[in-house]
Amino acid sequence: MRKGFLLAGDYSAYEREIAMAKQLVAKLNIDIEIINFNDVNVIASDDPNGKIIVNGEEVDYPDFVLVVTVDERDDYKFRAVLRMFETLGINCINTVDSIEKAADKIYL
Repeated sequence: MRKGFLLAGDYSAYEREIAMAKQLVAKLNIDIEIINFNDVNVIASDDPNGKIIVNGEEVDYPDFVLVVTVDERDDYKFRAVLRMFETLGINCINTVDSIEKAADKIYL
C-alpha cells in the first residue's frame, strides 16, 4: 500500500470531503494521512534516516505529498515544510514553485 500525506492547514471546514476522498483512494491501495503543516518539524540534516517528525513523533517518509491548500501559500512555515519534502526527494504534487507560479492568477 502506498502511503501519502495530504498537507493542509486548517481543514476542519472540509472534513466530510476529505473523509470521502480517503475512502475513494483506499480502493486504489493508497493510504492518505492528513497532516497539518504546522505539526511538521523542519529537519535541516543531510541524513534524517528516512524519518521526519510529525506531532513530536518520528514517522517514515511518505511515498508522496499532496498539497491542496491555497490560503497558506504565502506562509513561511508552509513553504519550509514543503521544500523539506522536495529536498528529501519525496514526490510532491503541487510544489512550491508551481504554487508560486499559479498564485498571481488566483486574485486577478
